[in-house]
Amino acid sequence: MPIHWRSSHIAVLTAKWEADDERVIYHPASNETHYLNPLGALVLDTLAAAPAGITLDDLLQTIASALADDTIAPADLRQYLTGLLARFAELGLATAVATA
Repeated sequence: MPIHWRSSHIAVLTAKWEADDERVIYHPASNETHYLNPLGALVLDTLAAAPAGITLDDLLQTIASALADDTIAPADLRQYLTGLLARFAELGLATAVATA
């Protein structure tokens, strides 16, 4: 079964600060504030734009397309996204859902 990732609480995440594609968000469910670098913010925005969820492969393709300068090799980007999604899950910002 493929795993789809989706934003857990995007409706309640509040951007407290944004500049140069960086973002600080407040997560009321955990009462925590999180700093997102530009790539982290892009990933969270991509998850929010896919409420039914998105596979790692589709997320990788979407993010790679958005990074027009090709500064990250596909294998490195996959590894980064895998770690970032795991961290988002730990923080309650994203969930992995098995689909049929």
